[in-house]
Amino acid sequence: MSSEIQSKDIPQAVLDEVIHSLKNYLVALYVLLPEKPQPRLRLIGSGTLVEIEGSSYILTAAHVWHATRGVEQIGLVLTEQQTSFTMPRDSICAKELWKGEVSEWGPDIVLLKLAPAAISTIAARKSFLNLALQKEALTSYPPPPENGLWAVTGMVGEFSEFTPHPEARTIEGHAHGSAFFSSVHQVHQRDGYD
Repeated sequence: MSSEIQSKDIPQAVLDEVIHSLKNYLVALYVLLPEKPQPRLRLIGSGTLVEIEGSSYILTAAHVWHATRGVEQIGLVLTEQQTSFTMPRDSICAKELWKGEVSEWGPDIVLLKLAPAAISTIAARKSFLNLALQKEALTSYPPPPENGLWAVTGMVGEFSEFTPHPEARTIEGHAHGSAFFSSVHQVHQRDGYD
């Protein structure tokens, strides 16, 4: 299957609109590693804020959740300005779709159920994507994989930079987000997942 659209042919206005829409639901996740003389901030990935049956979650990769083992607090970056907050790791209930090993077939997915105290802080700056409505829309009007342009987005911790400012007791961070656009060349299904 070939596509007539190439990424370079997408107008910048379309890309900007996609980025603006995604930013409403996307959060960067970080942890503070307990190091001396000052804790070190580490971006571990990103997640999508979702709502399922009235509960609020962060949908992310299971390997991102596993990167929080051994830390007490998980932080979320909510805006481009200096607005982030932390929440206790033990206040999050994880529901994993994970077989315990890395596999090309996955699934490498986890839903992190948020405590009510965190939801209002997040909702003041971000939105939660209602997955039930999304499922209904996709079931009623499934997009054909051919002739379409699809994107996978996220923030990769290894591509991010952090500069500590001990005198100000702050850490300056630059998270790097990426979007990978492609057409669908083949569809693979395994164990009910595509």
